[in-house]
Amino acid sequence: MRFKRVFLSLLSVSLIILILLFPVQALQGAKNGLSAFALSVVPALFPFFVATGLFTKLGTVSRLSTVLRPLMRPLFGLPGQSALPVFLSVVSGYPNGARATAALYEAKQLTQTQARRTMAYASTVGPSFVISVLASSLLGNPRFAWALFLPHLLAAFLTGQIGRFCLPDRTPAPGPSAPFQSVPTPAFHRCFISAVQEAVTALLYVGGFIVFFFTLSNLLLALGVLPLLARIIRPLFSLFGYPPALALPFLRGLFEMTDGCLSLCATGYPAAALLPLLCALISFGGLCVQTQQALFVSPCGLRFSEGLFFKTVHGVLAFSLCSVLVRHITLPSVGTVSVSAIGFGRRLLFSTGLLFISALVLCLLCLCMSAYTLAYRKRTR
Repeated sequence: MRFKRVFLSLLSVSLIILILLFPVQALQGAKNGLSAFALSVVPALFPFFVATGLFTKLGTVSRLSTVLRPLMRPLFGLPGQSALPVFLSVVSGYPNGARATAALYEAKQLTQTQARRTMAYASTVGPSFVISVLASSLLGNPRFAWALFLPHLLAAFLTGQIGRFCLPDRTPAPGPSAPFQSVPTPAFHRCFISAVQEAVTALLYVGGFIVFFFTLSNLLLALGVLPLLARIIRPLFSLFGYPPALALPFLRGLFEMTDGCLSLCATGYPAAALLPLLCALISFGGLCVQTQQALFVSPCGLRFSEGLFFKTVHGVLAFSLCSVLVRHITLPSVGTVSVSAIGFGRRLLFSTGLLFISALVLCLLCLCMSAYTLAYRKRTR
């Protein structure tokens, strides 16, 4: 604990020194982050934040869970209440699923294990970002949206199934709607005012993270850390059929998803060559998105390392599925390039290797969890 405190203190001092050494780059990064937050994030998230608050405060979740329980149990292994975070995540994107999951957990509609498993499903990018920003604005054709969004959603479902295996839920599910039926529903105007206040507070947190990671990415770029890492992984990109110049933009996306997507599309490479990398970035989410989600779901017992593991698996699966899809479909002619069989084979080999490594890590994790469970049962007997 002491070492961790000293390490974090050194990181804070280093960040202050970097800002003093590169004030122009820090200011530009902050401006870019504020611009992305004000023009893209606030219009997309604020209405859904308010709607999520109203859903939980007015007791709508209890009725929704009763209707959707026959679908959620067999497909997702979750109670009907989890339909709200999954639906909001698919419709509105990061971090609405995390915020809705935390709200349900605090309302005692989900157990801790159910909340952690829900987050394996309810962590997706919104279709508005994929259609408006990526496909239409950056790639120049909205028809690219489904080639990105379909593998992304399928990979999210598969990641949730992995979470279903890693985090078995042996606790009985909460009642259909008993917690909400026993408490009178507050007046609508009070619920609305409270939902707006909470939405504004949550958006300020999100905006702070976005500005910070935009600034951090610019500082690491100015310091030469990101170019150095890019030179290290460039041979890997070349080996599996990707232009080495895409390494640096991809690394930027590991910090902030939007920044990475903008940088990748600004390289001028054909869209078909960028689709698997873009799909991997929007599925991984970047450290910025994962930090936002960790802020909301930390009361649910979801550790940052656990969320990082599931998002890494999500990114690898999405990359693999998008690579296969790009190979077997006919993409729009504008901005596309034919993908050679050799290039596809290398990408598929790369994806398979990453999946194999992820499977090994997953098996080790399950073995450790099983051993811990057995040891705990022996101690409690």
